Amino acid sequence: MKTSRHLQCWICAAAVAAALPLSAEPPPPVLAGREAPPFSGQDQDGNPWKLSDHIGKQVVFLYFYPKDDTAGCTAEACSLRDNMVELKQAGVDVVGVSFDDKDSHKNFVFKYNLNFPLLADTSGVIADAYGARMGEHMRMSSSTFSVDEIKDLSGLINRVRGQSDPASAFLWKSLSKPERSLLRSYQPSAPSSKQAQEVVVQALQKIIGGPRIYKVKRFKGVSLRPETAELIKQSPTGLNLVHLNRLLLEDAYPLELSRNQRMDRRVSFLIGLDGKIIHVTDSPDPAVHVKELAAAMATLKGKASP
Repeated sequence: MKTSRHLQCWICAAAVAAALPLSAEPPPPVLAGREAPPFSGQDQDGNPWKLSDHIGKQVVFLYFYPKDDTAGCTAEACSLRDNMVELKQAGVDVVGVSFDDKDSHKNFVFKYNLNFPLLADTSGVIADAYGARMGEHMRMSSSTFSVDEIKDLSGLINRVRGQSDPASAFLWKSLSKPERSLLRSYQPSAPSSKQAQEVVVQALQKIIGGPRIYKVKRFKGVSLRPETAELIKQSPTGLNLVHLNRLLLEDAYPLELSRNQRMDRRVSFLIGLDGKIIHVTDSPDPAVHVKELAAAMATLKGKASP
């Protein structure tokens, strides 16, 4: 019985996951009643933001979210924006944190006219301090490629078969002779186009589960995101190496591949004037965070029983 290429891709991804050692799960979010870990960062305009500047002056609503300009994160941000007058009157400062960079935040703020700062936590320092990062199994699932993530199939195949850069040459060399022949004859409207797409996905899977590709200068000249550069400095192994290899491919093919969804969980913290955490919400549903923020504020104002 012949094995389909789609199944081969799935087997390849599963083999990568099984072959790599599992890392320890990160700690859960910091609990209510604890001192809020101090942190600082830069907002969408490059301005510094420090928690210590707000302690004793305002209650702080700190929320972590997966990614700028996605459906759930946009709904959450816009809900906070629309309730900002009431929040300010209650003495609450809102600050959002994600792994997106400053430019991404700036576009997100401008597009939806957000009226609170978003901090760029590209290295995950703030997220780790609050236990807001997902586990390694989630990182692995976000590191594998799927057919749907290829934004420009024709562009990717043309670059790979043209071997016009070190990354494309590296991918081309990973292909078998029949696979190279298939890509050479690729036409978007041809019946074999779907098969060619699966060949490309399989090649990407093979690369992310392979060696430390950044060590051999196969990505020389690629413009790296801060997160990618920071991860390289850590000399990652196991699942972290798989994640790095994926980031490198995304950086090498920014027009052809989608940037993968980040692996931080959606969690929020209400921090009191004394610097202690009053309330924690850990839910994938953005509406829950806004609802529980309102309930926690009502409790503080004496409008609801604790």
